[in-house]
Amino acid sequence: MIKSQKVKLDNFLFPFFLFVNLYNPISIYLSLFLNLIIFLMLIKRRGLNRTKIYKEATLISLIIAIFVIITMIANYNYSNYVFLKYIRNLVVTFLIGNICWNININTKILLNSLGLVFGFHVCFIYLQWAFPSLNSIIAPIFNFDRDISMFEYVTIRNLGLTGSYDFAALISILSIVFFSLLYISKAKNIYFIFALLSFVSCIRISRLAMIFGTIIYFTLMLYVIKRISYKKKLLPIISLFIGLYIVLILILPIIASTTSLFSDSKYNIHGNVSEGYDYGFGTEMELKGDMLFFPDNNLNLFFGYGLEPIDVVTNTDIGYVKIIFNIGLIGLWLILMLHYLLAKDVIRQKHINNTFDKQYKFFIIVYLILILLFNYKLLLMYSRGVYELLLILIFILHSKMLKEDLNYEM
Repeated sequence: MIKSQKVKLDNFLFPFFLFVNLYNPISIYLSLFLNLIIFLMLIKRRGLNRTKIYKEATLISLIIAIFVIITMIANYNYSNYVFLKYIRNLVVTFLIGNICWNININTKILLNSLGLVFGFHVCFIYLQWAFPSLNSIIAPIFNFDRDISMFEYVTIRNLGLTGSYDFAALISILSIVFFSLLYISKAKNIYFIFALLSFVSCIRISRLAMIFGTIIYFTLMLYVIKRISYKKKLLPIISLFIGLYIVLILILPIIASTTSLFSDSKYNIHGNVSEGYDYGFGTEMELKGDMLFFPDNNLNLFFGYGLEPIDVVTNTDIGYVKIIFNIGLIGLWLILMLHYLLAKDVIRQKHINNTFDKQYKFFIIVYLILILLFNYKLLLMYSRGVYELLLILIFILHSKMLKEDLNYEM
């Protein structure tokens, strides 16, 4: 009876825990506080996490936190933002690692929870599309750090449940992958519909979302057509034609109209199609290297300044440059090593539930590749929301009940 009550509590607790850590509503410190409460509620069940990957992740996070302190002291610098960011990541690793170790969920709850948090984001993009005034209400809740008055003229871009367009793009693309994989394994039309809705939502976010969303959606739909039975191929084939129509009528004209290379050329066939987007040329500046610069001496190149680039040279959106100015190439290598070890832990696990095993690993690998690619556009690697989701996806596989479910339930 007591065990049953615990499972029911955890079935409610896990989606809440996942939502809070992915989207960090109101404040990242509120998320930390809620994690601490959940940690104290569950810690007596199995005690502290004893897995190898948890110890490795915590140790590397500790080394990074110590490294940034030493860098600041050595350079006679201090940045409250940089200091708290790396200390917070250490605390997050400790709390999430132990919560996932003690919580009791099965694969059904894990997949349903992921579906909920991704689905809510996509649904809110459509709500913001239908009711543009919601943008200025919801954005501050999810830590949008720009002036909300911008929504008066940026009327055709939506954030969903995130605080930045690039993070919104990442979640929508992950949603395409997640629901496409569910459709392959379960063949339920609702998952197919959400995969299509996730793809269409990319139009409302950014050019980055459109480009990567299109590539991944078409790739997965072709894979779906290959894998499913003949009688079920019609729906994904129709969706490919719908997707092609969207690309030709909306995505290509928007990219052409908001890219300086095509803005005054014959390719700009729909000059007003991008009205209300206000993309600017930030992505082009990054691709051309205008935002790509490094510390001017080898010492700071390897060890960093303990500061943001804007405090030393000028501002940049490129995540790798920000990390190098924070903690140098050595710190960047430590972060990459942490991500490698997390990926290795997932890949080396083998479960009897072979379908879940393959698709979950594929999802994790796609997520890691997207983090590496998107981090050139904006700081997403080892940052709030993105890092927490990665930890949960990997640490939850060591939950006792989930391991039993994966090994004994087909």
